[in-house]
Amino acid sequence: MAIAAVLTNTEGIILEVNPAYERVTGRCRGELVGQKPGINSAGTTVRPTYEDLWNTLQQGQVWEGALENRRPDGSFWWAHELIIPIRLGERVAGYWAMIAEDSESTARTLPDTAEKTSQTL
Repeated sequence: MAIAAVLTNTEGIILEVNPAYERVTGRCRGELVGQKPGINSAGTTVRPTYEDLWNTLQQGQVWEGALENRRPDGSFWWAHELIIPIRLGERVAGYWAMIAEDSESTARTLPDTAEKTSQTL
């Protein structure tokens, strides 16, 4: 199973994506870079969820949750997301997100991946 990954700056602008992210979102790298991940939003996630997401990240903490998304072809998909602040000393320089289409098997693999990733940063 490939984990989709996206790198953003502190404003949430996409800087880079991996091929698995392109596959799961149905969008190519050229459509994604320079946009916010909300380009994939289905518009159904309630505002308090996004407020919690950003408050958590701005405190330098990891956020984990599920968001409903929509591909350009109109199909919906749930993303189980783990978003990790990237620190340079005391400063947060951006965010690294790992995304899997939500299912029992993928939801359990993300925390293990995050722990390994945070140890290598």
